[in-house]
Amino acid sequence: MKALQTIRKAFFIRKADSERGDRRDRQRGAVVAYVAVILPVILGGLGLAIDNGRLYAARRQMQTAADATAIAAAHEWRQQNHKTYADEALDDALLNGYAAGPDTEIQINTPPVRGPRAGDSEYVEVIIREQVPLYFMRAFSRTSTVVESRAVAGLVPTDACIYILDPVASNALLAAGDARLTLEGCGIHVNSIHTTAARTMGGGEISASAIGVAGNYSGTGFFPTPQTDVYQTPDPLADLPSPAVGACTSSEPLVVKTEMTIDPGVYCGGIEVSGTGDLTLNAGMYVINGGGLKVQANGDLTGENVMIYVTEGDDYGFEPVVFAATSTSILSAPTSGSYKGILFFQDRVIDSTKEAVFAGTPDTLFTGVLYFPNADIRYVGTSGTIAQESLLLARTAEFRGTADVRMFARDADILPTALAVARVVE
Repeated sequence: MKALQTIRKAFFIRKADSERGDRRDRQRGAVVAYVAVILPVILGGLGLAIDNGRLYAARRQMQTAADATAIAAAHEWRQQNHKTYADEALDDALLNGYAAGPDTEIQINTPPVRGPRAGDSEYVEVIIREQVPLYFMRAFSRTSTVVESRAVAGLVPTDACIYILDPVASNALLAAGDARLTLEGCGIHVNSIHTTAARTMGGGEISASAIGVAGNYSGTGFFPTPQTDVYQTPDPLADLPSPAVGACTSSEPLVVKTEMTIDPGVYCGGIEVSGTGDLTLNAGMYVINGGGLKVQANGDLTGENVMIYVTEGDDYGFEPVVFAATSTSILSAPTSGSYKGILFFQDRVIDSTKEAVFAGTPDTLFTGVLYFPNADIRYVGTSGTIAQESLLLARTAEFRGTADVRMFARDADILPTALAVARVVE
């Protein structure tokens, strides 16, 4: 009896083992089938991730090259290299690993052909396209894909609207009384290393996007607080040649007492607009050879696309530019040519203690660069003076009384190339 029970027990054990073995075999088969189905999906996802990572890296590298190429092209444009700028840009693309060939296309368009600056000749567009090989995605019949990067660069204003050039003067930039100087979209650079290179007194205020001083400052009227110990910048217009002074168009001082219109020329002995005068300047260059330019109280002076060069001659002593309070002047600089954007230019060799004085009414508009590299500028009066889209370069500058001066970032139409920098804008 015991023997029979032992045989039955062994039989059932073997049967159970057999059933478990069959179940394991079925499970193994199911796992193999599942793996066979899911493995291509896993490999495809892995390959997609790896190839996408490669494409992302390639696009970043290509964007860096496009940015650098666009800046190089815009910089050559700034240097007036209008014939060779594209070749220089292609050289820069090559330095960044891209050369035009069967798999790489490089387009340099001036003006851009698309985007918000399409058709604007002040900007350069660079487009780089390249066939980038794929590896893991070859299993899905994708051997390569096209990667494209685009950049647009152009000449934009430098960060400063005012350059104070004296390297050592105290109070090189001064706002006193209730004078206000407001710069919108640009900053101020003061070269002086003096401990009070920039100063506000009383209710004087100076506001700008940034204020840099090579030395230090005094006063609480700065907005924002100046950054001190900045570098001294050379005169950015130092290479601009002085205009030639020819024969006198007028050899006697011109005094305007009524309404008058004059043409460009050399005015020896200066120009004065009296309180009853209304002078219009036709487009062109006006050389004031001695005697200065004076617009008296209630006088009017207008001129579009004009440049005024102030100098002195052997027979004509130097006098400064003076715009009296309650005078009204509307002047704009040339938009092309060697002196593009230059409204006033005082001869660099003149070293005089006579200040150039700017005052006026709220209708006074100076559009262009006020370039007085070796002269002191003073804004005074009880009326507002607005310098729209203007830039000031002077030895020193002070703002007194209730003068209210506003300056704005310059438009490309009146921006001298020497005061522009090449930057990517798209």
